[in-house]
Amino acid sequence: MSGAWKPPLISVCFVLHHLSFRGHHKLIGVYVLVWQFSTGWALAQDDLRIKAWSQQLAEKLHAINVQKGIASEFVYMGDAGEWQNPYAGFPNENVARMREIRSSYDPHGIFSRLNWGGFKLGL
Repeated sequence: MSGAWKPPLISVCFVLHHLSFRGHHKLIGVYVLVWQFSTGWALAQDDLRIKAWSQQLAEKLHAINVQKGIASEFVYMGDAGEWQNPYAGFPNENVARMREIRSSYDPHGIFSRLNWGGFKLGL
């Protein structure tokens, strides 16, 4: 029986990061605290519970940061959860331009429909 149950592993990492990249973002040139956490667990029946917990934690941390006036809607697409919208932190004109380009190369949305997963631009 020993080894049949493994407690969830939860790691939270906080990184002080200087936003020095060029682009349209209100926090460029300042230091920001970037937080990221990852989880691991052994039992498939824990999937929904751990995913729900991590989503609730992310939303709670973000709400606290919004309340303190230190939040950004930017979410790095490579680290975004499936329930997050990484486009929310993009300037509206950039998202509109991406949609315009998509429409010119894929007017019927074939690649968006046939390519599962990832973050779609929506309509």
